[in-house]
Amino acid sequence: MSMRKPYSSDVSDEQWLLVEPVITAWKVAHPSVSGHQGRYAMREIVNAILYQNPSGCQWDLMPHDLPAAGAVKYYFYKWRDDGTDQTVHDLLRWQLREKNLRLADPSLIVMDTQSIHAAVGVPAGTTGKDASKRVPGRKRCLAVDVSGLVVEAVVLPASAHDNSAGIALLDGVAIQCDTVKKALVDQGFKKSVVDHGKNLGIDVEIVERNPADTGLVPQAKRWIVEQTNGILLFYRRLVRDYEHRLATARSRVFWAMTPVMARRLTGATIDSWRIARAISRTSATSWPTWKCVRATSASRLDSCALPSRISPLVSANSTRRSRTCASPARPSWPSPGRSPSSRHPAPTYPITPPTSRSSPHSPTPAARCEPATCARHSTCRSSRSTPKASGPSRSAWSSGASSQNPNPACSLSLAPDLRSTPLTSDLHPTPSPKRTLPRVLHSQN
Repeated sequence: MSMRKPYSSDVSDEQWLLVEPVITAWKVAHPSVSGHQGRYAMREIVNAILYQNPSGCQWDLMPHDLPAAGAVKYYFYKWRDDGTDQTVHDLLRWQLREKNLRLADPSLIVMDTQSIHAAVGVPAGTTGKDASKRVPGRKRCLAVDVSGLVVEAVVLPASAHDNSAGIALLDGVAIQCDTVKKALVDQGFKKSVVDHGKNLGIDVEIVERNPADTGLVPQAKRWIVEQTNGILLFYRRLVRDYEHRLATARSRVFWAMTPVMARRLTGATIDSWRIARAISRTSATSWPTWKCVRATSASRLDSCALPSRISPLVSANSTRRSRTCASPARPSWPSPGRSPSSRHPAPTYPITPPTSRSSPHSPTPAARCEPATCARHSTCRSSRSTPKASGPSRSAWSSGASSQNPNPACSLSLAPDLRSTPLTSDLHPTPSPKRTLPRVLHSQN
């Protein structure tokens, strides 16, 4: 392997051991007429193909440290035409199913279609418009097993009916494996698909939606194919169809699922975008780093090996979360006269004036107090009573007094949504047990 800096899409040594036998056998079966062994290693050719799917770049914009675009296109089209790409894909699918204690070939499949927009320049003869979804482009049709692994893929113009897609998928599944006995489809597939499945020995069941359900209600087992559609949309090359030929678009599906199965077989994982963003930042006091680490669960970060410059930030934010309100408010930036070193990483909650409508929580005007005599307003905070029912104007709010403070000489002013919350010594509100806090931490699926 070359000494270039690796990309995140490159195959690891363990993953290459899974793919190398097929690629090496193909290379031996297709020798060069002149006896030339090739200028580039086969592993670099595979890395270049796997780089293009997530990045979505054009052939001519491939990085210079990867093999030339002409060489990569040669192998990509060769493997597409003779089915080598599907052979590599199916080999990994068989191994992954056996690792999950299942038979190599499935007995139940789930079929579905997805309409994708076509890029400019795609031939009009291979595209159409989905009348129901109003999507001009192509229709990507998948048949997956109960684990979400692709068994068969078909790409048709978007104007094609789901019945045509279902018939093409059933024909492809019947050719590959004879163990499939049942197929689950949605209500977009009609009776012609069911009849065609009977001729092939496959019981096609149309899963109907419960009329009593409202909103998005995932259907058991049949919803697995939607998960696979979501995985494919992580690859920019598949978000929009750029290919001129339908066979090329089908091959892209196999190359997109190949690294997914290779990672599952080797136990490799990909860090979420929050953790990757935290590691990429060099300054632990900048707001973007603070935000992304604060938005990541502590348990997720503790299980990852983070650099030394990130670890203190994680512990600091974990401590801060235990005594501050979980609000997504952004910390204020320093004024032009302040130096960046004086910036406080904790969020500051600005005092916003109330609306013009009177509210029982609106403050009343009062004179300012002296901090020395008020002892940092501790007496005022401890003796707060029920707020008055009348509300003042904006000018009264700007004077700095609060109706929740019985001391008319105190200038303690709180935001309307935080006045009922006791304050700590650092002026950060603590969450109230009677109030449901907004959810900030999102767990990774």
